Amino acid sequence: MVDTPAFAVELAKISLLTNVGRINTTMAFFPEMKTALRTYHPVPSLQKTDGNAQDAPRIKNCLKAALLPSELKSMPPSTPEEILEKSRARQLPPTSVVNLIFVLANHAAPLAATHFDPPLNFLDIFLPINISSADRARACLWLVYHYLEGPDQPNPYDDDYSRQNPGKVPWLRRLTDTELAEENVDTAEEIEWGRAMSAQRNIFLQRLVNSLENEKKAKNVLPASSQRVPESSSHRSRPSRQPHDGVREKPYIHYLPPPRPAPASHPPERPAGSTSRGPQRTMLQHAWHVVTSTDPLVDSDEELMDDYVRNDYNQRLAVIARLRGKAPTPPPETALPNNVSDTREHRWRTVHSWR
Repeated sequence: MVDTPAFAVELAKISLLTNVGRINTTMAFFPEMKTALRTYHPVPSLQKTDGNAQDAPRIKNCLKAALLPSELKSMPPSTPEEILEKSRARQLPPTSVVNLIFVLANHAAPLAATHFDPPLNFLDIFLPINISSADRARACLWLVYHYLEGPDQPNPYDDDYSRQNPGKVPWLRRLTDTELAEENVDTAEEIEWGRAMSAQRNIFLQRLVNSLENEKKAKNVLPASSQRVPESSSHRSRPSRQPHDGVREKPYIHYLPPPRPAPASHPPERPAGSTSRGPQRTMLQHAWHVVTSTDPLVDSDEELMDDYVRNDYNQRLAVIARLRGKAPTPPPETALPNNVSDTREHRWRTVHSWR
């Protein structure tokens, strides 16, 4: 903004209206805006250059960062009384102009009776009412000087009315309907500039919509072209998959069990002198064999066991039999004599005999 003073003045005007709430956060001021959360507004009376004034949220962020060096580590004053207390103590400036205007806008209602005649308040200065623009600007400058330099200091923006009524802003002259119609009239150049910026905005939107449609078409064509498989030089051809009512088949992942060695047609011959327990493996060798040759998703009854697995099961059954003192399989049920009834006591004795 130092290099382009004209654009700095334009941005200062828009920032002032943003600071008092006259520009909401949905407004933007550059025609190349792409987001749908903002609306473009050409402001011919405030924009004379081609500078990028950004949008209201970015302007607000810039205003919030406009702090004095003493306010970086502490909170700036948030009430008019705090600002006046600092200015009377000659802690000048008591705050920044940005924060002062923000405080005055937030306390417009309680300050109305202090500085204005009813029914006016501070926010009315920025509204299109029947008061001349020069008088409203003078009242705004009077308030800024009153709070930043102190109420006890002579105010250069005083007039006879403010001198006779301490604490009141200079007199705000009311305009007649004829004078109001002649106030702030758009010039022919401003109207032409506004129409040109609106047309530029429409052209940008048309190009944006066309580019989005082209990107969407390109995305739709790319998957179709990637699915095309060139014909192989061999004579073998794969049957094409027929579409099912336009619904794409979802990919799935199926489980592939590890390959297992085919069972031997003849059991391995046992070496001479071997015991009846069959071949022996160490615990580590057998564990490694089970991990690499069995399928965890298949039931154990369906697995193709070799002699080593059978031998392992036999050893486990032998350990269980030694611990129980008898064979693990319970005796078969016998038919009851005619004189013995199938009572609960008899059934309990039968079950207890298995132990």
